[in-house]
Amino acid sequence: MDRTFTGRSVSLATVEAAIAKHDPTGKANTLNVRAYDNAIILSEGRGSTPIRIDLKTGDKIAAGTSLWSDFFTTNRRLHESLLLDLKWLVDASTVAMLISVGFGIFMGWPVMRNTLGGWHRMVAWGTLPLLILSPLTGLALAFGITFTGPPPKAEGASVKLTDAVKLVATKHDLASVYWIRPMGGAMRTRIYDGREAKVFTVSKDGLVAGQQSWPRAIHEGVWAGFWSALINVITSFAFIGLMLTGIWIWSRRTLRLRANRRARAAK
Repeated sequence: MDRTFTGRSVSLATVEAAIAKHDPTGKANTLNVRAYDNAIILSEGRGSTPIRIDLKTGDKIAAGTSLWSDFFTTNRRLHESLLLDLKWLVDASTVAMLISVGFGIFMGWPVMRNTLGGWHRMVAWGTLPLLILSPLTGLALAFGITFTGPPPKAEGASVKLTDAVKLVATKHDLASVYWIRPMGGAMRTRIYDGREAKVFTVSKDGLVAGQQSWPRAIHEGVWAGFWSALINVITSFAFIGLMLTGIWIWSRRTLRLRANRRARAAK
C-alpha cells in the first residue's frame, strides 16, 4: 500500500538511519515497508525474530504494540490456512466452491424477477466470470502456478540489503515497497507503482522487472489500481450475498416440503 493510498512518503535517509541503528552488523537481509503504520520490519529471513521500527522516532516498536500490519497478516493467515495449518481444508473448500459455481450454471437461466430467487440468479449470472476467477486464481497460487518463466538472474554476488534499498530508492519512493529480500539466488523487491504490483530483481546495474504473475495479480486485485481493487470488493459482496440468499432459499424450500409432507400425512 503506497503513498497513493496513505499520502505518506518514506525517504531513503529515514530507512538507512533505522537500519544502521538496529542492524549495525549488517546481518539483516529482509526489509518490509509498512507505510500505513509508518514502520519498517527488519529480519534475517524466515525463522528469525523480526525487528519492527517506528520511522517517526527511529526506535524499536514494543512487542505488545498492535499495528495494522499485524491485523492484515492475521487475516491473510486466516484466509490461507484458517490460522491452524489447515491449508488442505482451504484448498478443498475452494475446489468445492468452484464445483458449486459449475452446478449453479446448470440450474437455470437468469430471469428478471423481483424476488429473492430472481435476484440470486441475476447476481450469480452477472458476476459469473468474477465468481470463477477468484477461487480459480486462488488455487493457482496454492499450487504455485504463475504462468511465468524463471525470474531474471543477477550477475555476480547478490546485492546486500543496504545497497538494494539505495538502488530501489533511486527509482521509487520507499513507501511503494512491499518488501526487499533474497529469493531464488538474488535480491528481489516487490513494488506497487500506483497501478500494479511487480517483482523486480535488484542488481548492481539497477532494477530488472520480472514477468507479471497474473493469477497473483488478479487474485490480489493489484493489476489495475483502484479498479481492480473495486472488482475484488464486488466479488466479495457477490459471494457473501449468494451464500446467504442461497442458504435462505434452500432452508425455506426444505421447510415448505416438510410442511407439505406433514399435511399430506395428516389427511
